Amino acid sequence: MAVQPHGNLVPTWLYQEQVTAKSTDLGFLRSYFQPFVSFVSRPKMLLWLFVVLLYMTGDSVTSITIRPLLVDRGLSLSDIGWILGVVNYSAQIASALIAGVMIMQWGRQHSLIVFGLVAAVTTLLYILSAIGTTQSMAHTALPSATIDNSDRTTAGTDYTIQVSVMFLGGIAATILSGILAQRTGYTPTFIVSAAVSWLSVCLSTKVYDRENLRY
Repeated sequence: MAVQPHGNLVPTWLYQEQVTAKSTDLGFLRSYFQPFVSFVSRPKMLLWLFVVLLYMTGDSVTSITIRPLLVDRGLSLSDIGWILGVVNYSAQIASALIAGVMIMQWGRQHSLIVFGLVAAVTTLLYILSAIGTTQSMAHTALPSATIDNSDRTTAGTDYTIQVSVMFLGGIAATILSGILAQRTGYTPTFIVSAAVSWLSVCLSTKVYDRENLRY
């Protein structure tokens, strides 16, 4: 799965969520689900969660499919370990650092769109390997954008809901990539992945409204 849970540990630990008085009149189930209901009741929030799901699904399909592709292309285990381990993670760290600077300069909405398009184009480049021949920036932009859709009074809950949907995108990608690769081959799988990424970017331009943001 593309999203790593430990990457959110430090900012979550450092964040001090505001304590609000809780009503004692609400039943347990109602009080438990009330924050979720309030979150999805906000304008365009369901559409935003759908964007998050598509964004992560399209991107994760590629990262999952590339592993069996390298095996089928005859690479040794040491070569695959070097590519997906040392080279891949080094590139992800460098890309995340660069993306952080660019997000501060461009803003989260612009960065989400640009990095999403870069991820879609990068996915299409994998077709070269599929026929025989970095997406860490997108992973940096998306969690940053979830902050805009988190209310200060319930920031922990709001962020958790959105990250949970991101993980669902990773699960959907695992299922989708296996089915598509087995039935249609690697090239159509990468095309579908790029199309899903492109769709998420297009929808994000409609739902990402600065006037309704919480921060």
